[in-house]
Amino acid sequence: MARVGYRTEFLLTPTVVDADAIRDTRVESRRCLFHDEGEGEETSGIFRWYSQAGCFTECMLDHARETCHCVPWDVPFADGDGNNGNNFPICSSYGYYCFNEAMKNTTHRGVRCGGCLPDCNVVDYHVTTTSTPIDPETECGPGKVPQIIND
Repeated sequence: MARVGYRTEFLLTPTVVDADAIRDTRVESRRCLFHDEGEGEETSGIFRWYSQAGCFTECMLDHARETCHCVPWDVPFADGDGNNGNNFPICSSYGYYCFNEAMKNTTHRGVRCGGCLPDCNVVDYHVTTTSTPIDPETECGPGKVPQIIND
């Protein structure tokens, strides 16, 4: 977190996991999916490309929709045909509450979302933060430090 009176620098270090060499290996053996492979049970069509995070999100949305028997007006459509997931009605205020509670209570690592395989190609970022106090005399020059006037 950046603080007043400090110079804060952020260093992002990417780590790339590139599994293109195993693309021809069967999914069952490699246990991961490439972004262009997520069709069928792994995705219901909200996201254009497969990712494990997107799969978890779609799974959680499906669970909430099935639990509450409705879809909030501000939730993306669940299929590519413009239907809100098998023509579920738009949620009432209670249905909206039910949907949000169901989303909070869904654990995406549970049995319901077991088909969400990891991404084969991933870029992870490690963040390193350093903070050093700012010396106004050094930054502004001798005698040029602004004075704060409190009325």
